[in-house]
Amino acid sequence: ETAARLLGTMCDLIEVECVKAECDLLAACRQSLAHGALLATRYILAEIDFNAGCKEGRAGQTELKATLARLLELLSRVTRVALASIASPDGALLGTSAGELAPDRLGGGSGQGAAAAAAAAAPQQIQEEIA
Repeated sequence: ETAARLLGTMCDLIEVECVKAECDLLAACRQSLAHGALLATRYILAEIDFNAGCKEGRAGQTELKATLARLLELLSRVTRVALASIASPDGALLGTSAGELAPDRLGGGSGQGAAAAAAAAAPQQIQEEIA
């Protein structure tokens, strides 16, 4: 029952993000569409003991099955949204400037790219200082 409720909550989050992406894909991507609820759901699925559902009885299995069906439906919906952009020649982003697509040029707007670039450059800087 706990797994079904947790996955149900994740489905709610994915659905909210999917609605945002269907309305404005660029804005949704800026809010970490692929690294938010989808990634968290991936980690949650890896931790669920699906054999434990047998111990919860028929009602628990039915609830988990329904939740997994909803999750699969949402994943198909997310895939359709993403494929609509990928399959179009302009990426479905007509009128979007390059600055809007890569705000920090080193890995999205989260700052993670800048941190990774700095970490990668650190060993080289240390070697230059030693030499």
